[in-house]
Amino acid sequence: MMLLVETHILSEWVTMFCMSKHAAVVFDSAGTLLSMYRIAKDINKNLMLCDVSTVAMASKKKECVIAVIHMEDVEDIQQLPSSIPIRDFLDTYNIDIGITCTSQPITKEAVIKAVKKDSRATVRDLQEVLDEVLSGYNNRYYVGIGIMVDMEAQNIPYALSSRGSLFPHVKKIIAALHQLGVDVYIASGDRQLDIEHLADCIGITQEKSFGLSTPLRKREIVNRLKKKYNPVIMVGDAINDLLAFEASDMAILTLQQYNMRPARLLESVDKTINRLDELVPIVKELID
Repeated sequence: MMLLVETHILSEWVTMFCMSKHAAVVFDSAGTLLSMYRIAKDINKNLMLCDVSTVAMASKKKECVIAVIHMEDVEDIQQLPSSIPIRDFLDTYNIDIGITCTSQPITKEAVIKAVKKDSRATVRDLQEVLDEVLSGYNNRYYVGIGIMVDMEAQNIPYALSSRGSLFPHVKKIIAALHQLGVDVYIASGDRQLDIEHLADCIGITQEKSFGLSTPLRKREIVNRLKKKYNPVIMVGDAINDLLAFEASDMAILTLQQYNMRPARLLESVDKTINRLDELVPIVKELID
């Protein structure tokens, strides 16, 4: 039912906002518009992994899913009893989750079912990764917590947290694209409220911002945009953008966020850029 509603909303959105054939740019957020710092705790080994690519970690096993934990203020978790299992934490405090990264179609209900079978991961694990992310750093735009769920093993191998801050000149880049007559969108795996806040900050309308976008949904957004825009340019930084890259008229990989990237990702794109401010001349040349 949720998928039908989202598809209906997406169809209405395309009709409303894409009435003429001109260019559109679709941005990923984390690692593309936002400089990210990510922490993962290996729960089995009780080992903290700093400044990692959680998407790359999850992509090593197709059964792994990344889910964000929805809390209005994630720092509230620091006040909770640390010994509560994550499965009970979600139930007791009526906390929702959202799937942000998966390599195959999967429902939230299936992920929650797997979480409920895990007995090792606790609130303490989430508190520890959040502490590490917040430690000694005040200049942050975004902070989030989440979990990696192994759908095959039916457990939680990693607790996750991340923080992000805008890359330099993002607002000017968005303004320059608008001046060229380009419509700008965000399709991101982050929470919808966070993406709407980001959109407000950088001059993109909320109606053109889509959170909780898995790789499959990013591809769907690009394909629907192609019915009304020409060209549709996808800008991203990681393997979870691969399907959208393949669907787009032009795929641009930004390397501003340092990550190890697989060969198949590098081979899938039309251009790579080292900084986001290299994008505007490329778009201008393409549409002139």
